[in-house]
Amino acid sequence: MALSRDVYRTSLPEIRSPIKRKKDVSCKSRYGQVPKMNGQLEQLEKLDPKKPFKEQETLFIQKLRQCRVLCDFDNPDADVEGKQYKYTILRDIMDYLIQIRDTLSAAIHHEVIGMVSCNLFYTLPSVELTEDEREEDGLVEDVAWLHLSLVYQVFHIFLYHSGFVPISAQYLINRRYLSQLLHLLSSEDKRERVAVRKILVAIYNKFPDVQQFLRKEICYIFLSFISEGRYCNGIPQLLQMMVGIIDGYNISIQDEYYDILEMVLLPLHKCKYFILYYKKLTNCIIEYIKKYPFLREYLINNVLSYWPKTCTEKKIMFLDEIEMILERVHSPKTIKIQDNLFQRLLESLTSPQFQVSKRALSLWKNKVVLDLIYKRNFFDLPDLISALYRAGKMCWHSKTHNISILEYLVDLLQSFYESTVKLPRKDRIKLWKRCILTSQ
Repeated sequence: MALSRDVYRTSLPEIRSPIKRKKDVSCKSRYGQVPKMNGQLEQLEKLDPKKPFKEQETLFIQKLRQCRVLCDFDNPDADVEGKQYKYTILRDIMDYLIQIRDTLSAAIHHEVIGMVSCNLFYTLPSVELTEDEREEDGLVEDVAWLHLSLVYQVFHIFLYHSGFVPISAQYLINRRYLSQLLHLLSSEDKRERVAVRKILVAIYNKFPDVQQFLRKEICYIFLSFISEGRYCNGIPQLLQMMVGIIDGYNISIQDEYYDILEMVLLPLHKCKYFILYYKKLTNCIIEYIKKYPFLREYLINNVLSYWPKTCTEKKIMFLDEIEMILERVHSPKTIKIQDNLFQRLLESLTSPQFQVSKRALSLWKNKVVLDLIYKRNFFDLPDLISALYRAGKMCWHSKTHNISILEYLVDLLQSFYESTVKLPRKDRIKLWKRCILTSQ
């Protein structure tokens, strides 16, 4: 669906950024030529940060307006000098913003945000990717990235500039503007999605009034994927942004925070393309546990409830997630979740899928998991020994046979048996002897 043109683009044509694939796919133009009325670039002197800011402000604004001129990247041979000169202007603007420390005027706020709108807000081209292609980073690149990357950098530096005044930009960076930024997360170019995330994080931190709106819009993107299967390319970046949002939650949990967890984050475990975002999702779960430790048992048990039944690759990812959670939030108070977790690990050990069995065996060498073994009742030892025996001797794949963890665990279980069964038995014998001697 095409986005509405921004108010700053009323006199400029809409242009789509050409997209190409790296591998075996010809790049065919889907975009019209840039009209002649687009504007011409003029030679301007370089900005000098040593001069007073008021003397340079007019020149700075002129350069910002020149950056609204759009270049035809559909044709690599068209206006090569113009493309290079616009690149030089953007570099000059970026370097100038880095060096000055003056308060930026309302006019500059207006011009910077307008320039960004003219360069970024276009209708994203649709590129059909297979599931395997989608899993490969950097497969699709925007050929206009030479300019777009600098536009994103200028905007990012502008938002974090010491002279940036949020009140002057508040009416410009409104809900419509934010919706257009969120739409750019559908880009097939990963570099652009990362840049958009950085901009959204900056806006979220600078404008408290839009924080709730951004959270709702982000959750809507997630829910569209969960309920309707509408995958957004920017889901990994949004989850990475959510880690920072969760970290900024109030100490007392609110209904909104709980709803995001229960209705959005946890159901993402059952969705397609889980491999693309599971590490970022795990970080969100870990952040929730760090922020609200009383949710630890609830969260781990819910993750276990989404355990895949058949997919080998997904089982391995779930084992990775469990290990990451246990490593970062391990606590002696996890006794209530041990039964469920212990059974899942035993099932993974005896899995007929050798990759799962191999990953489960390596998981048992983790110190945190070993601590959980020590806390188990010794009546569980037969189940564990039986599972280890089947994993080491009966698995059809030779790689599983050769894992040294089997011998390591046998030695561990021997010491565990002595500490939990043999030594207490000796203590009981000594106690009875004392009782007999006392009675005599």
